[in-house]
Amino acid sequence: MLEFRVSHVLLRFENLEAAVQNFRDLGFAVVRSPHWGGAWIYLPDGVLLEFLPHQGGLERFLARGGEILQSRLSQYGQRRLLDFCLTPKASFAELEAHLRAQDLSYETLGGWCPHLALPWFPLPLLFNPLMPQPIHLPSQHPNGVVGLHALCLHTPNLLGQTLRFRRLLGQQGFFENTAQGRRAIFTIGAHLLYLQTSIEEGLQTLILRTRHPLEGRLDRAQTQGVAIHLLGDPVLEPVLGDEKGER
Repeated sequence: MLEFRVSHVLLRFENLEAAVQNFRDLGFAVVRSPHWGGAWIYLPDGVLLEFLPHQGGLERFLARGGEILQSRLSQYGQRRLLDFCLTPKASFAELEAHLRAQDLSYETLGGWCPHLALPWFPLPLLFNPLMPQPIHLPSQHPNGVVGLHALCLHTPNLLGQTLRFRRLLGQQGFFENTAQGRRAIFTIGAHLLYLQTSIEEGLQTLILRTRHPLEGRLDRAQTQGVAIHLLGDPVLEPVLGDEKGER
């Protein structure tokens, strides 16, 4: 079975300028795009959070794809958290062979970097090759965030989506009961994916790791409506710089 990693999370904002300033006020190093007006947050573990403006940015992104991506436009609605992307730790040919072997339908999309889209919720976009972070852009954040811990997705069809993720990721995962209902848990590289039963659908929450011993949600007024939960634990494995004693 192939191994995957979470590489990319898409966010959209009504007021991109306010979002950039709010996230900077929260201690994130936000980088503005010099070309198309968007923005990025590079997390130390290699995950990219991409900010899309409400008008234009998402449409340009979807225009690079086929019918699968176009069909997502109506599903996004007013959501801030849109989708996430997975990158296979294998060649593009091996990825396609894996999807065919698991009887998972996909669409090959064009553009400067070849990638695949899967039509079933919640639509991982599988990029190849992995796009490295430019060395001149900051990834260390004054607020102590060191990377992504988990993606929280909601679905009204927990069993069906769990079966699809099992085939895609090549693992059984496991179920647990929470105060919010039953959920399935999968590991994707160093990250977790929580698949929660709900009448809602889509990516709902990001859980970010921090080097500080704290836990709690950020104020949605400060994150422009994005649900972000911070999780700090001194027993977590060190990432980037922690092993050097940097605090």
